[in-house]
Amino acid sequence: MNSCDCYILRGDIYLLDYAKSHEGYGDSYGDNYGGGTSESYAGVMAGNAVLQVNLNQNELIKVSRTGLDFTGCAYPDLTGSTIEMSLLCTSMKNLALAFRGSSSTQTSPVVTVTDEVYTAPYDDGFLEGSFVRFANPVDPSTVVLQRSDDSTVLILGTDYTVDSLGFVILSGLPSGVDILADYTSVSKEIISIEAFLEQPKIFKITIVGTNVSADEEERFVYTFKKVRLSAQTNSFDVLNDDFPELTFNGTILRDQLAEFNKSPFLTVEKIA
Repeated sequence: MNSCDCYILRGDIYLLDYAKSHEGYGDSYGDNYGGGTSESYAGVMAGNAVLQVNLNQNELIKVSRTGLDFTGCAYPDLTGSTIEMSLLCTSMKNLALAFRGSSSTQTSPVVTVTDEVYTAPYDDGFLEGSFVRFANPVDPSTVVLQRSDDSTVLILGTDYTVDSLGFVILSGLPSGVDILADYTSVSKEIISIEAFLEQPKIFKITIVGTNVSADEEERFVYTFKKVRLSAQTNSFDVLNDDFPELTFNGTILRDQLAEFNKSPFLTVEKIA
């Protein structure tokens, strides 16, 4: 058969900041500045996902006050409608969204460091099993550690182990003894997320999917015009045996800038 009235949809989700959803290509100066069309750009892929919609529709009556010949009109209001979106891709962008965080990227410098001081914890000193992180990622083969009190060089494998991020103390040191480190740092990209510094974000959400139950290709595009997403709502396994999921609840909002005769909430398209 050429078409299928039912579907099993598989596809991807694309997110676009709502503030940019009515802008032209490559600009940030307002509605359609520069002549671009907002409908052609769907945003950045958030990865495979599961998305469910809970619609809560009310009819609102707008009363006409212009005379008896005009009876006013009713229009649907989806206030209270929600989506639940579970992302199966734990990228740094998705984590920033999940933790409502501010993301920044920097590159660590390549420098040779001599006698960098790592101060001992007060009272206890460096206990066995302590982890100490380097100021920058390093080449482990260049690391030399020594005690601050008598300049004794610590022995790799006996006194400590080391990798590019830091070293672990295998044999504890007396209280008040600092560690001096020599090493050469390496260039690494470091992406940091400072969590819960951002307000909930509003997105245009586009789902591009394929009906896997059809004999011939059928594509579906769902466009949610304006959705406010929460931070993640599920438990999150930081250390885990499988890929974690990021689940968000979102509120469907009315897009006040929707074009005439187009839904301000949701558009569904089938292309076959």
